Amino acid sequence: MKPIYSMTGFASRSFELNQTEYRFEVKSLNHRFLELKLRLPRSLQSLEQVLKKRAEERLSRGAVEFFFERKKVSAHSDLKLNFDKAKEAHLALMRLKSELGMSAEIQYRDILSFPEVFSREDEAEELILDEAFYLSFYQEFDQLIKDLMIMRQREGERLRAVLLEQVKALEEVLERFKAAREEIRSKLQEKVTKKVKEHFEMTGAAYPIEEWTVKSFLETRISQEVAYLQDRSDVEEEITRFKGHLLELKTVLTEGGKVGKKLDFLYQELNREVNTLGNKSQDLGVSKDVIEVKTRLEQMREQTLNLE
Repeated sequence: MKPIYSMTGFASRSFELNQTEYRFEVKSLNHRFLELKLRLPRSLQSLEQVLKKRAEERLSRGAVEFFFERKKVSAHSDLKLNFDKAKEAHLALMRLKSELGMSAEIQYRDILSFPEVFSREDEAEELILDEAFYLSFYQEFDQLIKDLMIMRQREGERLRAVLLEQVKALEEVLERFKAAREEIRSKLQEKVTKKVKEHFEMTGAAYPIEEWTVKSFLETRISQEVAYLQDRSDVEEEITRFKGHLLELKTVLTEGGKVGKKLDFLYQELNREVNTLGNKSQDLGVSKDVIEVKTRLEQMREQTLNLE
């Protein structure tokens, strides 16, 4: 039995190097194909293709988004004043005051509102991209994907169990379909027999016919009508195909692997058979079971959207 993977999942990892803490995060949602997005600092954007290739070796479907950030450099970081930026801000405010004829004095807070006038030393420092950093970076990225796959597998196995329970419920409905088929055939014969006899009693009195002839005619006519109606309403073929699709559904789930597209196809086939079965049977009990089957198939389809 191969594992089944969901496309939804989340994982995070952190590592510390040179008194600097770094953090990876990844989140995954369902998607028809594999779509990878990486949110990296500018200094690491050249690694995007390498990281995508590593991810593609493990992932086959899903909208997967990676985040990487530097959280802090040290417990103590000092504020740094950029005098050049402060002077530029002051000159800009002086010019604005002159152009608009403003009388208000320029305050310190006006200058400090400009970006980059004040910054923390850790924010100003660039990443130290040395051999130790790259080694830790790639190791943590690979482990992040493994953690994501563990979570996706756990969710996939949970969905497998749920879907197999649904299959079991559909098998119970199938047995009711089989029982209803025999009951419908029996009721149909009784209904036709009654109608033919009633019709003959209404019209036969005007024509004197021998008793044996009447009996022979009734039997022949009833047999013809029953055969015709049973042929039009018989659902044996639909039941057989429905049973076959259910068996294949169980096989696909049991064997595992990449099951999403296979299951979706089987749901369509099951829906087609149960629709035909309901239209042909014209029975209230069967109609209720048809609604139950279609509801369960829709629930299963929605759950399967999350599977690879």
